[in-house]
Amino acid sequence: MVPSPDASSAHSSGPPRCPLTGSYEVKLRYHTRDYGCTGEAFGVWESEINGLCFTWPVPEADEMARYYNMPAYLSHNSEQRGLFAALYRRVRTHMHGRKLKLIRAYVKLRSAKVLDFGCGSGHFAAYLQASRPGWQVAGVEPHAAAAAHAREAHQLSVYPALSELPDGEHERLSLITAWHALEHVHDPRETLLQMNQRLVHHGKLILALPNYLSYDAQVYGQHWAGLDTPRHLFHFSPAGITKLAAACGFSLEEKQGMPFDAFYVSLLSEKYAGHGFTGPLRAGITALLSNIYAVSNVNRSSSVMYVFTKTSALS
Repeated sequence: MVPSPDASSAHSSGPPRCPLTGSYEVKLRYHTRDYGCTGEAFGVWESEINGLCFTWPVPEADEMARYYNMPAYLSHNSEQRGLFAALYRRVRTHMHGRKLKLIRAYVKLRSAKVLDFGCGSGHFAAYLQASRPGWQVAGVEPHAAAAAHAREAHQLSVYPALSELPDGEHERLSLITAWHALEHVHDPRETLLQMNQRLVHHGKLILALPNYLSYDAQVYGQHWAGLDTPRHLFHFSPAGITKLAAACGFSLEEKQGMPFDAFYVSLLSEKYAGHGFTGPLRAGITALLSNIYAVSNVNRSSSVMYVFTKTSALS
């Protein structure tokens, strides 16, 4: 079982080793908790890789399911009632159209094989399939219940891992999307390398990631909902993900901010910080300021969408 230490004992045994570099040259950025579900204590540590942090301690891959098998985790349980669930669904519907617009700007093929990595319950993959009937859209989702819902409700082909996808040159993908998914994997470098192998040359990879250097992240610190430990095992800034993707054969084409994320994340952060009835007002002000700063500098956006092109084949 994953330990459930208190905030002091969770971080008293010295600095951990960076999972990507193996280096002990790391620095504690936050003492935080799984505020959304279990209340367990975790640390967020800065890696020697500029612009990248990681969660510690790290639950083993086969222990992660219990952090997702909870009603509070909305991307797998978004049909529940309540203010946050309703807001989540409204933002999700709006973002479907915006994501499709971004995809259309870069992938103009009438026929294409597309993968939605971390597809959850399959809502976006189904939307994309309906919007582009000439495309073959599949998903990857390790969470069994969410994957089953995607198959049954949306008739999607959903695989538990990238390694389970059909192989062969004719199975190469023109596009991979990963909407708030890469931060959940135990080895983002290996995941990016596998994505590289699956894409055609000059294929597109579109990521959406929380930005731990955003204005709202600085305001809320350890209570910032974008940390979402331990479900988020890694935490990226624009510089950090760009550097890591480049090492995996991808070049950056474009970055776009995600303004609605600032409002949703700020509301959750206020809840985690326990600010009571003033929370919604404070959240609105923080989100508004975050988006104002992001207008002139997308690197300060609460979450960022990245468009990458595969420029070299790596193994």
